[in-house]
Amino acid sequence: MFENNQQSNLGQRKPIFEKAFNEAEIAAMTSGEYDNYLKSLMKYIEMREVINTAVESAEKDSSKKIAREMKKDGVSTDKIMKYTGLSEKEIGDL
Repeated sequence: MFENNQQSNLGQRKPIFEKAFNEAEIAAMTSGEYDNYLKSLMKYIEMREVINTAVESAEKDSSKKIAREMKKDGVSTDKIMKYTGLSEKEIGDL
């Protein structure tokens, strides 16, 4: 009889094996399949970058909004910089 740890590990692949299986699948692709794979991969990378840029922009906007309120309340620029991650210039421009 297996211990609980042994049972839970049976269905899981180790990352090194997962990578090897993925590479073997890619190596077995036909030229057309490989071209489609690369196109799909590029679309994924482009979409991921668009999302990352949007998230960064939203975070920056949120930080600026918080900084404006802190500035109105008389919080020092040093503290605003510490808590929002904005530069002194960015805070001054608000």
